[in-house]
Amino acid sequence: MASSRRQDLALLCSCCLLLAGAASGSRVDVEDMLMMDRFRAWQAAYDRSYVSDAERLRRFENSWGESWGEKGYFRLERRVKDKRGMCGVATFPSFPVM
Repeated sequence: MASSRRQDLALLCSCCLLLAGAASGSRVDVEDMLMMDRFRAWQAAYDRSYVSDAERLRRFENSWGESWGEKGYFRLERRVKDKRGMCGVATFPSFPVM
């Protein structure tokens, strides 16, 4: 998989993890940052996301098996009107250096 797709995936999920805490009213702390580091390790091992330009959704495979999400996958909408992105993923960008 191309490096830019790896970075897109890490950016997307890192932001969702941070915003999940923010949306619940809690502050982002060291534990949230450790969870993002664990996600990046998972992402390096499993790195599977699927998208086509015609699709408005990006589909990601998880490492928890088929009992989670949509038979082991989850989707996020792409190209939304909000400049912050779906779930605010564009508000706190970060990506791994490969």
